[in-house]
Amino acid sequence: MKDKGKRFAACFFRRQTLVCGCLALLINLVTESLSRGSVINGVLHAVQSPAVFIYNVLLVFVTLTIASLFQHRLFVISVIIIGWLTLGITNGVLLTFRATPFSAGDFFMMKNAITMIGVYLSVIQIILIIAAFTAAGIVLWLLFRKLPKEQVHLVPALVRLGSSAFAVVIFTMVFIRTGVLSTQFANLTDAYIDYGFNYCFACSAFDRGISEPDEYSPRTVEEIRDAILSEDEETPALKPNIIFLQLESFFDINMVTNLTCSENPIPYYEKLMSEYSSGLLTVPTIGAGTANTEFEILTGMSRSFFGAGEYPYKTILQEATCETLAYNLTAEGYTCQAMHDNDGTFYDRNTVFSQMGFDRFISMEYMDDLTYNDLGWAKDEVLEGEIMKALNSTDNEDFLYVISVQGHGKYPDEPVGDVPITVTGVDEELVAAYEYYIKQISEMDTFIKELTEQLQSYEEPVMLVMYGDHLPSLSLTDEDLTGSNTYQTEYVIWTNYPSEVIHKDMYSYQLSSNVLERLGMNNGMLTKFHNTCSDNEDYLDELEILEYDVLYGDKLLYNGTNPYVATNLQMGNKEISMTACERRLTEDENNEEQYAIVAEGEGFNEWSSICINGKCVETEFISDTQIQAFGEKPKDGDIISVGQAGTDEFILSETNAITWDVAKMDQEPANLVDIAELIFRKIVIGDLF
Repeated sequence: MKDKGKRFAACFFRRQTLVCGCLALLINLVTESLSRGSVINGVLHAVQSPAVFIYNVLLVFVTLTIASLFQHRLFVISVIIIGWLTLGITNGVLLTFRATPFSAGDFFMMKNAITMIGVYLSVIQIILIIAAFTAAGIVLWLLFRKLPKEQVHLVPALVRLGSSAFAVVIFTMVFIRTGVLSTQFANLTDAYIDYGFNYCFACSAFDRGISEPDEYSPRTVEEIRDAILSEDEETPALKPNIIFLQLESFFDINMVTNLTCSENPIPYYEKLMSEYSSGLLTVPTIGAGTANTEFEILTGMSRSFFGAGEYPYKTILQEATCETLAYNLTAEGYTCQAMHDNDGTFYDRNTVFSQMGFDRFISMEYMDDLTYNDLGWAKDEVLEGEIMKALNSTDNEDFLYVISVQGHGKYPDEPVGDVPITVTGVDEELVAAYEYYIKQISEMDTFIKELTEQLQSYEEPVMLVMYGDHLPSLSLTDEDLTGSNTYQTEYVIWTNYPSEVIHKDMYSYQLSSNVLERLGMNNGMLTKFHNTCSDNEDYLDELEILEYDVLYGDKLLYNGTNPYVATNLQMGNKEISMTACERRLTEDENNEEQYAIVAEGEGFNEWSSICINGKCVETEFISDTQIQAFGEKPKDGDIISVGQAGTDEFILSETNAITWDVAKMDQEPANLVDIAELIFRKIVIGDLF
C-alpha cells in the first residue's frame, strides 16, 4: 500500500500539470452537477456551454497550482480540493432550502444562520454535518502526517501559477467583452446557470459595491441633477400616517398553474387588489434575501448594480448613511419607526436602521403576547396591536416600516400541525410544503383584514402599502405561474380615506417614490429622479451613476456633502426600567424554594434578561414588573441590569444599572467562606476602613 502511495506521489510530482487539470475538470463537473441538481445536467452544461465550462475548470486549476509552492503540496492540494467540494455541496444544500444559490455574501449572514439552523436542519442532519467536518479534519491531519514532502522548484511553480493566472485574466477580459461572461447579475440564479458556479462565486467574493461607471463625471451628475430640479416643488395636500407592510414570502398562490386549493387562502388580499391601487412588483430576489427587497424599497436604489449576491445591509450600510424614505419623511415632520416580529439583530437591522434614518426599531424582543406557528416563527397577528401602539405613541404623523415573518421557510417535507386547506395538482413530495405555506398566508390574510378594520376606524388618515418581499422557496419556475414571473409579487395601496385607484406594475426601487408622488411629496433627490426621469432612455444608466455617486463617489448630487446623519436609534417604543434588585428565597417553576436574583421594574417581557457585568443569565419571566434568575450569586461590585436579548443573546438595550452590594441585596445568610472572601476583597481593594 505504501509503495502504491509513493508511486502515486511520484507520478503526481512528475505530471502535476496534467493531474491538476484532470482534478480541476472533475471538481468543476461535481460543483456544476450539485448546482444543477444532477450529474446529467452537469454534463449537459459542459456540452452546451463548453467555453464557460472550460473557463470554470481553469479557475479551479489556478487554485490547484498554488500547491506547487509548498513542500507539503499533496496536503495543500487536498485542502484545496476539499474547499471546492465544500463550497459546491453547500450550494447544493442551500438550493434545497431556497431558490438563490450560495454566494460570498452568505458568509456575512453566518451569525444569523447559526441561530436559525434548527429551522432548516434536523438534529440528525446537524450531527452528520459535524461528523463530516470532524472526519475531514482527521483526514487532513493524517494526510499532513503521512504524505511525503517534496522539494519546491520555485521557478517552475511560479511559471505554472503565473501562466494559468494570466490565462484566466485574458479569457475573462475576452469573454466579458464578447458576452460569454457578464459582470452584471440582474438575476443571480440565472447567472449561476449561465456562467457557472465557480465564476459566479468568485465574483461574489471579489466584486463588492458598485464599480465606477464609465460615464461618471461632475458634468454628467450635474446634468442629471438639473433635470431632477427642473420640476417645481409640491406642497402635499394630505399628510397621512404611512405604513409599509412587507409580507414575508407572500404572493397570490392562486397564480400557480395547475394548483387547486380546497378554498381560496387569501380572499381578502385579492379583494383589496381589485378595489385599491395595486399591481405587480418586481423584486431583486426569490426564496430568500428579504433585506435586499427592503433595501430597494427604502432607498429607491437597484441592488443589481452591486456585487453578485451582495447584501448592502452587510457592506456599505455598515459604515455609510444614504437617502431613504425615512430621512425624506423625517423632513416632512414624520416620526419614523421600523418594526419586525423577529430577532432585532437579523441582517444587522439594529445598527443599519440608524444609518437609514429611523427613530425607533421595535423588534420581537420588545413585543408582548407573541404566538408562534408550527415551525416556530412568530405569527404576524402580533403586529396589529404593535402597529396601533406605535401610531398612538406620538402626536405627529408616523411612518411605520413593518416587516413580517410568519411565511418564512424552510417549508416542511412532512405534514406539520393541522391542515385547514388542502391542495392538489403539485408533485406529491411538495404537498406538505404547499399546505403549510398556504396555512401561513391564509392566517396572514386574516391579519391583514383585522388590521385594515382597525385602521378604518382610526381617527387620523392612514395609507397602508402592502407587498410580498419575494416568492417562497417552492421550486417555482416562470412556467408555473400565470400572469407573472418568479421575481414578481403583488402590492396594494389601501387607505382609510378616499383615494384614486391606479393599477400599475413597477420595480421595488420605484415603489416609495411612487407613493410619495401620490401624496404630493417629492423631497429627496432620488425620489425626484424616479418621478422625473423614469421614462428617459438612459434611466437605468443614470440610476447607476447616482447610486455610485451617493454611496461611493463624491456626493456630487448633494453638492459634495452627505446631508444624512445617523440617528440615535431607540429600541422599542416603551420605557423598560429596573427599580429594585435583590437575591432572596423564592419559588422556581417547580414550586421549589431556591435563592434567586429578583429584579423589579416596568416594561419587562419574555425577552427580558438579568445581566451581570453585561452578560445575560438564564432568566424566568414572572410579569411585566418582575423577573428572576436562579443559580447566580453576584459578588460585591458586580454590575446588574436588565437587558432585552433575542435568541442570539445579543443585548439590544439595557436598563439603568445597579452596583451589587452583598450586605444590602443578598438575603441568603453568608457562610464562613463567603465572609472570608468578602474580608479579603475589602482588604485587597483597600476600602475596609
